Amino acid sequence: MKNILFLFISLFIISCSKKQHIETEYLYQVNSDVNLRQKPSAKSKIIDVLKQNETVQLADSLNGWYNVIDDGLKSGYVSKENIDRITKEKIVIKSFLNKKVIFLLGFTFLFNFWLFKRRSKIKKEQKILRKEKAKRDAKRKRRLAALETKKQEEDEKLAAKKNVTCDDGVVRKYNSSMYGIIKEQVKDILVSSISPDKMKGYSLLFEKEIKNYNWFSEDGITLKSKQVLAKQKKYFSLKRNYEERYRELLVQLRFQPGGIVGISSLCCINNTFFHAHASSKLPHKLFSGIIDGSRYVNGVLEVKSDVKQDKNQLDTSNEVVIAKNILFPGLPKKIVQEIEKYHLSMDEKIKSFDRDEDLGYWFKINIDSVDNPISVNARKMKGYSKEKEMSEFLWGHDEEYELKMQGYPVEEKEKFISMRIISFGGLLGFYDEIIEKLNSLSKRENIDLNKRIDRLELELVHCKARLYGSIKFALRNKISKKLIKDWYYDFEDNNQLYVGSNPMDNV
Repeated sequence: MKNILFLFISLFIISCSKKQHIETEYLYQVNSDVNLRQKPSAKSKIIDVLKQNETVQLADSLNGWYNVIDDGLKSGYVSKENIDRITKEKIVIKSFLNKKVIFLLGFTFLFNFWLFKRRSKIKKEQKILRKEKAKRDAKRKRRLAALETKKQEEDEKLAAKKNVTCDDGVVRKYNSSMYGIIKEQVKDILVSSISPDKMKGYSLLFEKEIKNYNWFSEDGITLKSKQVLAKQKKYFSLKRNYEERYRELLVQLRFQPGGIVGISSLCCINNTFFHAHASSKLPHKLFSGIIDGSRYVNGVLEVKSDVKQDKNQLDTSNEVVIAKNILFPGLPKKIVQEIEKYHLSMDEKIKSFDRDEDLGYWFKINIDSVDNPISVNARKMKGYSKEKEMSEFLWGHDEEYELKMQGYPVEEKEKFISMRIISFGGLLGFYDEIIEKLNSLSKRENIDLNKRIDRLELELVHCKARLYGSIKFALRNKISKKLIKDWYYDFEDNNQLYVGSNPMDNV
C-alpha cells in the first residue's frame, strides 16, 4: 500500500507542476490626432477623430490605408502613416492539472487500491490453506508412522527363517514371505520347439528357455501340480493384500512388464510343465502339447519321442561354444583358452551384475534377437549394414514399447523402461570390453579373429538398438534426462543418436 500511495503522490505532484513561456503581442497606436474616414480616401466622410496614443484594432489593410476599429467600436479608415505597430511581450503560466489528468489519477488510485485489497485477500486465503495443509500433513505423518510400525512388525514375522528338511533330503531355508512355499530355481531348460494344443488365449510362439524350479511346502513336502497352482494363487492374493495395506509406504514397487508381444512362455515345477505368467514367469495353467517331439498332457510327459533329446542339458552361456574350438579350427590351445577366459569373465560379470536386474535374462533376449529369423533374413536378403540394422531395430523397439505402454501413467512407464536402460546399458559396456580384448589379442598374436569379433559386434548392435530405443521412448514420454543418466551412466544428450529409421520408408 505504501508503494501505491507513493506513486499517487508522485503523479499528483507532477500533474500540479506549472510551465511558463513568453508570448509576443502586437498593438496598433495612433501617433497623432487623425480623422477616421468612412472610406480609404482623403475625400471620404469623417466619422470620428482618433486622439494621439489611442489604441485601435487592425481589421484590414488596403492601398496605404488601415481599416481599424476604435474604442467605441466604430470602423473606419486611417492612413498608414498615422498608425504605429507596437510590440508587447508577456509571460504566460500554464498548469498541467486538467480534467483528464485528474481522471487518470483517480482511476490509477482506485485500481491500485482494488489490487491491494485483492492481494491481501489472496494472501489471507493462502495462509489459511497453508495452515490446513500443515494440519493434514501432520495428521498423515502420524497415521503413516503408526502404519510404518505395523508394517515393521509384520515384516519381522515375514523375515523369520527356519531350516526345513525336504522330501529329497536337502535342508532348505523357509521364510514366511513365501507364504507356505519353499522355492528353489534350478538350471533352466533349453528346447527347440514348443507346440501347445490349440487353446484360446495362447500364441503359437513360445520362448525356448523354460524356467525350472523345485517347490516344497512349508514342511518340506514336494508339491503336486494342483497344490502348486493353489499355493501360487494364495501367494499372489496375500502379496496383493500386503501391498494394498501398505501402498502409501511402498513408493518404489517393482513394475513387471507384460512380456514380449506375441511371445508366451512355460515354466517347469517339480518336473511338471505350466503356462507361465508373462511378468513373473511362474505357473498359471497346466500345459498340454508337444515339446521337442514329446507329448505332454496336463504338464506331464505322456508319449516319449523316438528321438533322444539331450538339449535339456545344454548350457546356454556363450562361452561353451568357444571352448569347443568349433569357430577356431587349428588355433593353438593357449589362444583358445585365452578367448574362453574373456567370455567366462563376461559371463561372470553378467551373473554378478549388482544393479538389481536379471542381466542374464536380457543377455539371452539380445542373443535371440540377433538369431531371430527376421533379423537373419533382413541381413541376407537386404544386405543390411550393422548401422542400418541398428537404426531400424532402434525405431522398432521404441514403437513396440510405445504400443505396449499406451495409456499407462508416467510412473509405470519409468519402471518399465528403467530395467531395459539399466540392463542394456550394462551389457553394452561388457560387449565393448570383450571386443576390445579380442582385437588386442588378434593384433598381438597376428591371428584372424574377425569371425568371432563380427558376431560380437552384431550382438553389440542389437544391444545398442534396444538401449537407444529405450532412451528414445523415455525422452518421448518426458522422462527426465537426469533420471536416464542415473540408469545409464554414459548417456549422451544427443537427439541424433536416438532417431532411428522406419523400415517402411525404404519400401
